[in-house]
Amino acid sequence: LMFLVFFIASCNKKITVTLNINGEETIVELSKGGKLDASNNPAIDGFDFKGWYKDSEYSEEFSLDTKIDKDITLYAKLSKYYNVTIVVNGESKVVKVQPETLIKDLEQPVLEEQQFVGWYSDSEFKQFVKVTQVIDSDITLYGKYMAKVYTVTFDTKGGNPIKAVKFSSGTAPEMPVIIPTILGYEFEYWSLDEDGK
Repeated sequence: LMFLVFFIASCNKKITVTLNINGEETIVELSKGGKLDASNNPAIDGFDFKGWYKDSEYSEEFSLDTKIDKDITLYAKLSKYYNVTIVVNGESKVVKVQPETLIKDLEQPVLEEQQFVGWYSDSEFKQFVKVTQVIDSDITLYGKYMAKVYTVTFDTKGGNPIKAVKFSSGTAPEMPVIIPTILGYEFEYWSLDEDGK
């Protein structure tokens, strides 16, 4: 009878798991041979959880599949991030960036027939944000765009020079009033093909 009582007491032995999260400790009790549940993973705003480690230097990672048979201290590895809210044409999205990220490292949304001008800290595009600025807090950025500008150049095949014409996307270029003149030839039309096709 005494052996049976001793055996039952041994089976019910509790293991103490000390979870160290940014220097603050939380105690979790498990049965011997139990596993740590993922529900104990920390969720802290501004930090990504990167796993549990057996040491404070994060050199030996701990797997949640490990059966724990003795008291242990685990350290949560956390990675700091900042939220950057990007607003373009009234639509916004939030991206996470690491500390020391520069404004120039942000991905610029690609808009059809639009050219990116720069980032601004206000929706009226009055406060320009330098590309060398370091992101050190949560921030909202407004992307300014303008219509792409194209240039039409005219090859007169040795005739009088014609000034190039610039036009914005969504518009038609103003064709030159002056036409090229070459002695012995009559101008017919402009072509995108060198052979006039």
